Amino acid sequence: MADDKWKSGPGPDVELPDTEKDGDYTASRFKVKYAIWTVAAAAVFFIILILWIFSGRAERIRSVPVLEKAWIVSRLEGENIATELPKFVDDGRGVMLYLVAYGLDKTENKHFYYTENPSDEPLRVIIGGKEIPQDQLRTFSFIDTMSMVGWYKIEVSPYFYRDVGRDIPHRLFWTESRKHKMGDRWWTIADVRADLFTDYHFDYVGTMRYTADVMVFHARDPELIFSNIKAEGAKSEIPGALPPGAHRITMLPDRRSGLDRTYRAFFNLFAFENHPDPAAAGALTEAFLGGSSRSILIGAMRLLGYDVAYDDPAFLEKVADRVMSGVTIDSFSYFRPAGDDEGFILYGEEGVQPGDILVRGDRYLVLSRNGDEMPEPESGALTGDDVVLDAYNALVIETFAKVLERGVEPIEIWRLRPLESAAAGS
Repeated sequence: MADDKWKSGPGPDVELPDTEKDGDYTASRFKVKYAIWTVAAAAVFFIILILWIFSGRAERIRSVPVLEKAWIVSRLEGENIATELPKFVDDGRGVMLYLVAYGLDKTENKHFYYTENPSDEPLRVIIGGKEIPQDQLRTFSFIDTMSMVGWYKIEVSPYFYRDVGRDIPHRLFWTESRKHKMGDRWWTIADVRADLFTDYHFDYVGTMRYTADVMVFHARDPELIFSNIKAEGAKSEIPGALPPGAHRITMLPDRRSGLDRTYRAFFNLFAFENHPDPAAAGALTEAFLGGSSRSILIGAMRLLGYDVAYDDPAFLEKVADRVMSGVTIDSFSYFRPAGDDEGFILYGEEGVQPGDILVRGDRYLVLSRNGDEMPEPESGALTGDDVVLDAYNALVIETFAKVLERGVEPIEIWRLRPLESAAAGS
């Protein structure tokens, strides 16, 4: 009987296992192992993610070209050749501006030229006198990449001068205005209207200069900037000086003729009240930088084909006839003939015509049209409300003839002779 307890199992003095307590221990061990595996998996995941991010960032940097230089080129409407040369438009056509950049494509380890062309016709680009081969000209378009081009108008200020001594022609102060209306693409339509300092005229005519810059960055990572460059010559070393690479566009109206038309080529430029050197003023006018009341008039004549020198004191007598002299303006802004306080100066063959030159002292204005609400712009009487083209101590603008009211000297009215007659007379 002593061995029965070994046959029938543990006796009353042997403690049986606590199955509930043993289950808790097993679950605890499972939780610890699960937590370790979870942490390990998360660590591996984050390591892979970081490697993917940096490898992707490196791949994006490698795939986008690094831009090194940029130029502004332009083309006339109806043509497909864009060049760095300034444009002079006298037939009503528009002008398209393009930014062309030069950069290294790291994937091919080659340099290419980049731009955008909204036209279906291939764009031919000439820079530095050489045409860029079509296989080297590419559209700037890369996945997940954005480019933003800033277009700027360079305008001369009539209110500020650079203090650089007595050399007046070099005291012009130029400033730039960011043109959001011109868009942020690699191309834009040239708009020659002044924005900063005048709104006297509303025609799309005159002279304007442009610069541009471009920034390239990743669409989903704006802090990842690939390039940020300006067009060649977009900035001047001297504050207020004209940037050497500013691209010039000059536009004339296509529905006018004669002096009234060519004079508008100098809109938006600066005219000194009394320039001491006619030749220096003429040099400014020839370069479409500004000048004086006299030089702007001569410049407009030269555009018409008249052989007139800027430093010729008798330039007017050589190409024009005096129509009237001794003209005055009364308190009601009516122009009165010499010695007739009640008479009128009428538009027409026996009176005045658009394109006539109003001269008072060293000030020259060009008559444009009757400012009244007349059925015909060339009818009625000459008054201070009529429109004239003016260059005097401000920008070259379209304004009203009443700007002459304050003068005490009598006014002379001149009219250009036909070009053939003027050439024969000289």
